[in-house]
Amino acid sequence: MMALPTVFLAVGGIVSPSANAANDRAIVPLNVSYFRSVPTGHPHEDTSPGNPGVVVNLNGDVSDSDNDLFTTNRSLFSGPIGATVIFGDASAIDSTATFTQGGTYVLLLTADDGYGPIFDEVTITVNAASARYNTWTGGTFDKPFTDTEPNSDPDGDSMTNQQEFAFGTDPTLKNGVPLLADGSLHGMPVATSTDGGISFDCYFLRRKDHATSGSMTYTPQFSSDLLSFPASLIDPAVVVESLVDSAYEVVKVPYPEDTQFVRMKIDVTP
Repeated sequence: MMALPTVFLAVGGIVSPSANAANDRAIVPLNVSYFRSVPTGHPHEDTSPGNPGVVVNLNGDVSDSDNDLFTTNRSLFSGPIGATVIFGDASAIDSTATFTQGGTYVLLLTADDGYGPIFDEVTITVNAASARYNTWTGGTFDKPFTDTEPNSDPDGDSMTNQQEFAFGTDPTLKNGVPLLADGSLHGMPVATSTDGGISFDCYFLRRKDHATSGSMTYTPQFSSDLLSFPASLIDPAVVVESLVDSAYEVVKVPYPEDTQFVRMKIDVTP
């Protein structure tokens, strides 16, 4: 009979959510210009707290040499398949755009003084990691979630927000407890034996969109001496869908023979 295995965590590849923060500006001969600006150094430079998506400030310049009255409209010209953009005010020259999906977008600012519309465009690239992570931070939690930086630990349970995102736990609540294998309670990975302690499996929570851009990649690593931690050669098997959040699932992977320790390496998927 082998000793009870040990489970602990290791984290790698943590990145901060980001949109392309450079200013884009274009001016066309017909005096319509359209550009975006992300205030450098602002605490929410790339995100808006409580808003599920990447928010970008949109600014424009429109002038008419004859001082005619004109109307303006902003719209999505192209973007990822199925993606949408939420404008703060589509008729305003200065407004905001919210993106909930990563990818490259082309936005139009159109002006019309009654003699035919003219337009200018801007290209914005949104990191997919920002969109997925920010959608999660805009969810419902036990307490207000304001410190959403990936490496922060606002609830003081020694789990960063990025780890809470990976394992489906509440970033505002000290809930660093072991998960329940039936999916009824989110928590940390656990070692479970079904044959009286002869063999063990490591159970852990995993996002269903794992290994896709902006989500997480999970790598179980096993050891017998705490010095060498080779990655598991076996793909985790799905046990059950989470009963708490349908975006997660409980999976398991067996301990290799003669190993006693496991650690879970998580990375943000590019």
